[in-house]
Amino acid sequence: MPGRSVSDRVSPFLGTLLFLLVAGVASAEDGLSQLQLDHAVAGSEHIVRGSYDAGVLTVEKELKGKLATPGRLSLERDEVELKDDDLVPGTPHMKGKGVFFLVARFDGRGEDTRRFMEWGNVEGVAWEGTVSFLGYRPATDDRFRIIDLAARDAFEKLLASSLERQASLDKALAAVDTKTKAEALAGIVATVRDGPASVTSELGPDPFAARAITEIGNLGEVATLEKLRKDARQGWIKAASIRAMAAVEGNVSKIEQIALDPDAGEDEVVAAIDMLFATEKAGVATLEKLSWDARPRVRRAVAAALREKVTDLKTLERLMGDHDPSVKAAATDSARAAARRLGLPLPGDDEGR
Repeated sequence: MPGRSVSDRVSPFLGTLLFLLVAGVASAEDGLSQLQLDHAVAGSEHIVRGSYDAGVLTVEKELKGKLATPGRLSLERDEVELKDDDLVPGTPHMKGKGVFFLVARFDGRGEDTRRFMEWGNVEGVAWEGTVSFLGYRPATDDRFRIIDLAARDAFEKLLASSLERQASLDKALAAVDTKTKAEALAGIVATVRDGPASVTSELGPDPFAARAITEIGNLGEVATLEKLRKDARQGWIKAASIRAMAAVEGNVSKIEQIALDPDAGEDEVVAAIDMLFATEKAGVATLEKLSWDARPRVRRAVAAALREKVTDLKTLERLMGDHDPSVKAAATDSARAAARRLGLPLPGDDEGR
């Protein structure tokens, strides 16, 4: 039986997408469609519009990247087609038009340009229906693996917006002058797109803003990062700015200052603690002060950070008696790891004592 196209599967009578032969299609939460497309665009090396059938993608238009051999691509069917468990029994395999987000290529058949290009991974597919687009990502443990993305006109606007953000990032990265580049990257962060916590916890925050912060750190522009940290409403931007600062040589004292700042938010303090753990030149004095902090999450971060820093177990053994179970567990793990490193008896192990 020949496969029916995606367009044939969509009811023309509904204003939203209804894949009659697909089981369990989720409706997009507010902000999900844009954020998912942002991640798909940012995470893909090539984005193409085309028609797919039985493992072969016929490219009609390239939206990002430039293919070495445009025309037809060979794709792994498991990366593109919905799995049998996702379909009503008896449904034929999918084929049809859509936008395909391609991640990596491997040349398994030599350099002969007459052969198909083999793609190692597909970030996802936006299958085109008569009314709407269905978003599909091949990861089996993805809560947003199959979603109703958006009506056709709305989808095109969302996709164009994501591609525009990518173009802005590319333009900023291409700037030669450091100051000009840093200002352009900061502008991308300033126009960050927020999403509901239920979405960002799964997909991550705005990928273009996150990349911009990392690149500002690579430029060594600490003043720009500090301004972003102070101006941002989002906790993740504050934390990301601190992590980017820590990548700049000679900033240990700045990170310690943030960690001890009584006006710093919890996300900022925890990010600073994480960076003190990762920085070899950082000592334990700041971490020991923070081990008395009233916030369990901060004490837990300290307990985790001390495992490679301490020369004795005094602070960790105190935290092993913490009233918060998560702090106690982190301190116990770190104390035992530190004891092994220092050649000391294992805390909590009567036989080791």
